[in-house]
Amino acid sequence: MRLELTGKGVDITPGLRQLVNKRLQRVSRLLGRSLVSVQCVLSQQKYMYRVDLTVHAAGDHVLAGVGEARSWSPAITSAVEKIMQQAYTLKDKWKDRRKPDTKATRPRRKAAGEPARAERVAAPRVRRLRYPIKPMTADEASLLLQQNGDAFLIFRDARTDGVSVMVRRPDGNFGLIETDQ
Repeated sequence: MRLELTGKGVDITPGLRQLVNKRLQRVSRLLGRSLVSVQCVLSQQKYMYRVDLTVHAAGDHVLAGVGEARSWSPAITSAVEKIMQQAYTLKDKWKDRRKPDTKATRPRRKAAGEPARAERVAAPRVRRLRYPIKPMTADEASLLLQQNGDAFLIFRDARTDGVSVMVRRPDGNFGLIETDQ
């Protein structure tokens, strides 16, 4: 990755350069070899710090993100988050465009008198998620579920120290599933 760091009215210190490099490592890991270059312009106006990021990826794709905050760290993080959202979208498009190998999917001609082979059934794909389990009461879980609009919430019950699941039911009420220990 080629990084071009520019400061408008700001001196680029080694610490600031290191902070930008550290935040951009996530983008570099996600895009891998398809990441061509990054241009970062740092500017300051009174009490606001502004970071303009432009990422050039393979295939003439340009991702842009702007972050503003009262210090450098959140401003850089905000800009990188916007770039990450665009990078995830771009990676999904690249995955969708991959075509299956045509030779592997072409059916083999059956010789005369050869018995038919059993069709292979592909195993369903399982999507795995890491879900942080936070300690809270059932009331706090229902409030949080009501606020965020999710279908369920996994949490550790603060009273019993067991894992519980708060579920939004179709009628709009909530259900609580508690596990035995």
